[in-house]
This record gives sequence, C-alpha cells and structure tokens, in this order.
Amino acid sequence: PLTDHAVVDGGALSNFPIELLVSEQPFITAIMGEKQHARILGLLIDEALPVEGAPPGAPQGGGIEWGKLRAVQRLEGLIDTMMSAHDKQVMDAFEDLVVRLPAQGYGTTEFDMSDARRDALVAAGRAAMQRYLAALPKQPRVPEPGKMERADHIADRIAGRILEGRSPGS
Repeated sequence: PLTDHAVVDGGALSNFPIELLVSEQPFITAIMGEKQHARILGLLIDEALPVEGAPPGAPQGGGIEWGKLRAVQRLEGLIDTMMSAHDKQVMDAFEDLVVRLPAQGYGTTEFDMSDARRDALVAAGRAAMQRYLAALPKQPRVPEPGKMERADHIADRIAGRILEGRSPGS
C-alpha cells in the first residue's frame, strides 16, 4: 500500500534530494511536511556499480562519437560535478538510507534495450534491494555520538540552499 507515502524526484539542483526528507528545519518542513516515519529510503541508480550478467547494449550508429570528444567529456564532467557534489555529501552522511541500484553501462535514454538486457537490470536492482532489506535492523539504528548532528547539519544547510533557489554549492 502506498497510502501516506511520498516520492520526491530530483532536478537540476539535486538529483538525490534526500536532505529535504531528513531535515527538521521549520521552513523546510513547512514545504515538505513533517516527518511521518523514522525510516526514509533513497533509491540511487548507481552507474558505478556493474549489472551482473548484463548483455552488451546495442551498438551505436555511425558518425561522430560525441562522448569521445575531450571538450564534451570536460563539459560532462563539469555538469556532473555541479549536480552531484552536494548529493554525494548528503548520501555519505546518510549512507544507511541509500539503496544503490546497479546501472553501469546502461544509458539514460536507452529505451530500445533487449528483453535480456532489461531483465538483467531489473534482476540487479531487485537483488540490491533484497540485500539492503536483509541487512536492515528491525529498529532504526542509533547513530554514534556526534555523527547524526553533523549529518543533520549537512542536510539542513543543503536543503535550505535548494529551497532558497541557490546553487547547493554556493
């Protein structure tokens, strides 16, 4: 049942806005709502984790391979850094709330993948979720002294910047 559950999608400022769900700052909860549960779960499509048993993707068409041009690679790196640096900081602080779903070698717009390729991706995601849930303690973990305060401070600072319309890194 999905009653009283919420899904928050990322965007240009944050592709993984878990900080908006963990922050307890009054101006953030005024927008996001009060916490309804101690357990929050973030699903990260992790392009650094390989998909076990994934068949190769369809070969790319001829012509210029834009992704191999140094200027394009630099631009992609700059954009990735701008969009993910603060997300990484929050994910590191709240790592126990993040399920990393393998997606290495899969393209964001790879809509024409074979059934076998799609099945491997789904199976890898299912296995990652099962491992996460199997390792989940029955009660929310009590953080080590000082760690949660630091993590909450990071989340509050970044969430505030997002909602104020500033770049999270500024």
